[in-house]
Amino acid sequence: MRNTTNIREWENAREELRTSSTGIYTIDEVVCSRLKLSYLKLKDDTRRSCFLYCSLYPRGHLIDENELINYWVWEDLLEGRSTSVMKRKGQMIIDELISGCLLESKIENGVRFVKLHDVVRDMAITIMSTKPKCVVNAGMKQVKPAIPQEWREDIQWVSLMRNDVKSIDFSPTCPRLTSLLLQYNSFEDNISHHFFDNMHGLKVLNLSYTGIHVLPVSFSNLENLHSLLLSHCWNLVEVPSLERLTKLKHLDFSFSRGLTKLPLGTEQLTDLRHLDFSFTSVQNLPAGLISKFTLLEGLLMLGSHMIGVSSKSAERTLYPVKVEEIMSCRNLSLLHMQFLDIEAYRKFAKFLKHSLLKELKLVVRVFGDVPELSEKISLAIHGGDKKSDISVAESTALIPRIVEELIISSFFGMKCLSSYLLDAMYLKRCQLYGCPDLECIVESEENNLSGLETMNLYCLRRLRMICGKVVRPCTLMNLKSIHASYCDSLKCLFPRQLMDELKSLEEIAIRWCPKMEAIIEGERNVNAESSSHAAKVILPKLQRLKLKELPRLKSIYKGDIECNSLRTIEVEDCDALNKLPPGLFGAEAGQQISPSATLQQITCTYTWWQSLQWDQPEAKILLQPYLVNYFNRETCRDKILSPSTSYTAVSSSYTAFSGS
Repeated sequence: MRNTTNIREWENAREELRTSSTGIYTIDEVVCSRLKLSYLKLKDDTRRSCFLYCSLYPRGHLIDENELINYWVWEDLLEGRSTSVMKRKGQMIIDELISGCLLESKIENGVRFVKLHDVVRDMAITIMSTKPKCVVNAGMKQVKPAIPQEWREDIQWVSLMRNDVKSIDFSPTCPRLTSLLLQYNSFEDNISHHFFDNMHGLKVLNLSYTGIHVLPVSFSNLENLHSLLLSHCWNLVEVPSLERLTKLKHLDFSFSRGLTKLPLGTEQLTDLRHLDFSFTSVQNLPAGLISKFTLLEGLLMLGSHMIGVSSKSAERTLYPVKVEEIMSCRNLSLLHMQFLDIEAYRKFAKFLKHSLLKELKLVVRVFGDVPELSEKISLAIHGGDKKSDISVAESTALIPRIVEELIISSFFGMKCLSSYLLDAMYLKRCQLYGCPDLECIVESEENNLSGLETMNLYCLRRLRMICGKVVRPCTLMNLKSIHASYCDSLKCLFPRQLMDELKSLEEIAIRWCPKMEAIIEGERNVNAESSSHAAKVILPKLQRLKLKELPRLKSIYKGDIECNSLRTIEVEDCDALNKLPPGLFGAEAGQQISPSATLQQITCTYTWWQSLQWDQPEAKILLQPYLVNYFNRETCRDKILSPSTSYTAVSSSYTAFSGS
């Protein structure tokens, strides 16, 4: 009733509550009767059905919002001209259910989830004991399915998800059944071949994360099926013909690695909107198959043995997909694809400028393990084993404006990264591996990479600097994390001039950069005598500092540092580093160290700690409670702490350096 302003509606609601309170009820019945009012006051049957569908999940389960909306779409609960319109409506309904306190909202690792309170779920299941009638035994640790008598003719939804059902050996008559959710069961003894004989109305079938070996023969008669989910079926090697499943819109075989070919009749699925056979063993596709799916909105085939598309596909029997086939799918909004050569991708890059793609994960010229791609718009390019003939102008065309994550490996001839990214205005994550000619990340006259949040630099033998001599405003202003490893020519990580822009920096991790002498270089053109007067560096958000195997590192910074947010510092094999700036621990130069409230742990060796020089003799004692020895924590404590000094216990484990 939150958004109800009409007084008559409030009077009617009050009367309904009074009426529901007459008679003798248990506490649960009284609570359910109150909650049912919120259910009845939903705008229409669509919203009521969407709410009830949530109760098919186990008690307390966090439900991925996108997954839930997909079920609603496949069930035809949402009206709309296109999938995107229906999904927008689904999101609106979720927001309404949250607003009405029928759903709880939660965000974990950037993913939005919803859940039902246990009492609200009980109320929903009580409602579904009448209409729509459902069988809900989700998350009950059952090894046997619901008894045959429960599978009545008027059943609409069945959920046995997240049990340990080993087999189903009967054939129920459920002509009105539309959703059958069997995911996360073993099915080690399979399902009766006649199981689907009398389920002609079935729209959604989920057998993901099961050990099923063979789908029942009767499966091929599910003519009204909209969604078939067979993801992570580790024993599945073959699927019966799909020839009669002409209404199928969503087909998912991902991570079912035993599958070597798509089922017979796949070419008949002309209404298909989503096809996912990523990380399977599918080796080839019939020529022209993809171009038959004119309504296709999502195509995912990363990590399959049928690696991807090639400009020379006509000469390759193993890789028959042509770039033109992919480009003919004008409705694509989701694409996960691998390209065998730069030429094939170059054709496709032109298509990207005019496409409707909202999620894109492309891998170019990578054989073997596919790089892990985390952002929605991701591009990984492997340059090859010899110098690239691609000019800077051509490369900027290869990296679309919309890219959020970029991985470049073994790319020859590239000297400065930013000159290749003139149009990449949304880049957030960048990883560079083994680019032997790369000398600089950002040049003053090029893209300042102001949106970049994460940068990983690995095995860049000629990398001399992160930024050029002149720093433009906003350069790397959103950078939160930088990792640098095996960069043989890197003498310092950041120039002093850049530090005024790095207000978002949270993590610095450096490993085996043998020429590195300082993390932050002093002011250019400042002689040694005046270096102690270098301008103060302020790092308001720095939380983690990891320094490993840096034999020439002499200082973090020769001037003053202000940092009140540091949580952990790790130092290993940095023998030339004999002094730490007091500002790392929240102290002004010349003042007594008083560790900031955020400091949690200092990880190092006992020998290195003993060799440190301090302007304030008491600093070592004040910081000792935070100390963790790499090799022997107890020995470190016994040697360093005097009997009168209290020891603050810290976690015995520490976060290992990325990649170690």
